[in-house]
Amino acid sequence: MTVAAPTPCSTNGRQQRAHRRSLVTNHHHRLARRSGEPRYRLKAHPAGLTRRQISDALKHNQPAGQIDHALHALHAAGRVTVTQIATGGRPAQLWTASASPPAPAA
Repeated sequence: MTVAAPTPCSTNGRQQRAHRRSLVTNHHHRLARRSGEPRYRLKAHPAGLTRRQISDALKHNQPAGQIDHALHALHAAGRVTVTQIATGGRPAQLWTASASPPAPAA
């Protein structure tokens, strides 16, 4: 019995599918890393950071809306806390990493 060698088309198709899967996986890893980035920055600063300091720490490479979305998602999950700080003008928000994630709901 002879086994036919794979045709270039079938090999190429498998390689393309594998490549697409790796692109999707890499994209999801990048999204997860970006959404968690503010929390990692906050964990490195136990006293907390203001929104301006977070943006500075990210070297202004993340849009404000993306940082806001990540911070509010982390706050809703109980992973960060926010405190209003009175300033001479507009109040600042001080974001701090929570000591531990909340217990799962029963």
